[in-house]
Amino acid sequence: MKIIFLLINIVGFSFVSFAGTWKQRGGLIKPSGEIKKKNWLDLADSHKQSIKEIINVIETSKAGLKLIAKARLKARMEDKSLLDVIQVGDVSITDTTLVRRFSPSRPGEIKYSTKSVVYIDRSLSAKNAVLDLSHELTHYVYKKPFNPYKEDFELSVFMYDTIEAEGGEVDAFLKECEIALDIFGKSMLSGQCQEVFNGEGFSRAKSVEEFYKLGLHYNEFVEKSDKLKLNTSRLPISSRNSTLISSAWGVPYPLSVIEEFESIMGKVCRNDKKRLTYFDSNKGRFPASAPSRITKLYNDYHRRCKNFTE
Repeated sequence: MKIIFLLINIVGFSFVSFAGTWKQRGGLIKPSGEIKKKNWLDLADSHKQSIKEIINVIETSKAGLKLIAKARLKARMEDKSLLDVIQVGDVSITDTTLVRRFSPSRPGEIKYSTKSVVYIDRSLSAKNAVLDLSHELTHYVYKKPFNPYKEDFELSVFMYDTIEAEGGEVDAFLKECEIALDIFGKSMLSGQCQEVFNGEGFSRAKSVEEFYKLGLHYNEFVEKSDKLKLNTSRLPISSRNSTLISSAWGVPYPLSVIEEFESIMGKVCRNDKKRLTYFDSNKGRFPASAPSRITKLYNDYHRRCKNFTE
């Protein structure tokens, strides 16, 4: 899940005509080369209709039906439909935008709001679009948005929240595997899902281990961790080869978390610097109580941003 600062068709038949059949046989789709090859945007004449088709397939799974219901409910709470939340993109990702508002005359009073958009990679096959949407909707429904402006926003907490906390990468991966098993059957599970399958279900403990494998990126992770003073003694990091790679960063998840943290903090610090420059140039307009609060903002800025400013 990234924060911005600031199915299928069988030859000769249409996708829609088979949705009912899949539901009648418990959602299980017989293996077919078409499932792997057909681009998901070719399922209908418009992007929105293609998204609807992918949602229909996810709903053939009991777990998927529950996930879609929760996603629809959250969208309604934001005065949106689920189709307003899901869009086509260059990569599958859940973007959460944090909006910060503050009063120029009251430096310490800040209001925050967030909004999320789920993007599904336009290049995916129909099968992989089903899996990616299941994954991203798990983030959308369950993951608690973080606030990088808060003083307790630290790399160790960000690492745990991104990978292991509710709605994090482990949860999204397990939900993706569960829905894949329901819809496509064991024979069409990905190698990653097969790796954590124990015969009856998917092991969370094994999944956590998989997410901390760094392979050839192990030394780079250790160097960056040392630079940012991240205590890795409690992390189950391993130099074994990883098969779980962040789509947003193209590296194993522990390293991608560090790179995203650095990117976020770079933007946070640039914005805070602009804000402090504004306060400094308008300090004569503030009430008498403002200078002490502005001094605290300066001190907090220098403490938090020393590793993220040029």
